Amino acid sequence: MKQQEYCYIIIDLKKRNLITFCIDKSILKETLSYSIPLMPHNLSAQIANLTSRIFINTNYSLSMVGLYSVSTQFSVIIDIIQSSTNQAFTPWFFGIMNNGTKDNKKEIVNLSNFLLTIYSLLYMIIGLFSQDVIILMTSKDYILAWTSVPILVIAYSIKSIYYFYVNILFYYKQASRTLFLATITGSTFDIFLAYILVPLFGIYGAAISFLIAKIIIVIIVIILSKRYDDIGYRAVNMLKIIIPSLLFMGVGLYFSYTKYMSVFSITNFCYKIVLFIIYLIYLYFTNKKAIVEIINSGILKSLFDFKKLNKFERNYMND
Repeated sequence: MKQQEYCYIIIDLKKRNLITFCIDKSILKETLSYSIPLMPHNLSAQIANLTSRIFINTNYSLSMVGLYSVSTQFSVIIDIIQSSTNQAFTPWFFGIMNNGTKDNKKEIVNLSNFLLTIYSLLYMIIGLFSQDVIILMTSKDYILAWTSVPILVIAYSIKSIYYFYVNILFYYKQASRTLFLATITGSTFDIFLAYILVPLFGIYGAAISFLIAKIIIVIIVIILSKRYDDIGYRAVNMLKIIIPSLLFMGVGLYFSYTKYMSVFSITNFCYKIVLFIIYLIYLYFTNKKAIVEIINSGILKSLFDFKKLNKFERNYMND
């Protein structure tokens, strides 16, 4: 039905001379020069992920691959939310960068830190409660899948830093051509480490190799971005936001790993909830001023003002 509607629209536009089928070689050349270097950037991570599963299947069994797949499905929720938010953040970021003032760049840093604070809540939720969800919603064969989720959560929390720095590389078109260096290097290390660690540690080896690969990618992206612009991002300050949530998550999972690894415990569940509430209180008192400033500044409203987003995108494309 949608295909038919699409055909009718094209035919109607053509009859009204509102559309022309042609190829603008100058636009095509510019587009390809920007997008082709990004192809290995997008493919390398998928290849590394697939390779890890092959190593798990070769050294263990297909059921172990299933366990790892379940754990990645839970942890990848973090990446889906972060990448989706980044799609709204990027055109706003480009618009602010076009203004080029120091105060505007400070807004970028403040909002980035605020988003990291929100992400830290997500790390806690996925890391702490994935065990309970997996035990209650899946069969007993997949119960231990949760044990590798916290490692993957740490990896995706590190990757959150990547999303902010990589926007600098996307903003400078010539810089985007070097982005594949980071992902190919990280993915190569991912494959190499998985080859060594998976036979020794199983799905934990795959998760650890993935974590190390993300650290390498983030480091390279930070170095590359500094060559083009230093808008005020500091990886150390970002880690100061992320690490407390990971420490709280580790404390919350103590009894899960030591006493209730394969069973659901209401006592352990309540313990996690109490710890999560304590973390919320910690966030409130440590970020109260920053949260109020962000809300009062109207940045969040402008971030999700789609009319402005479209304007930013048009201006960026014109530039």
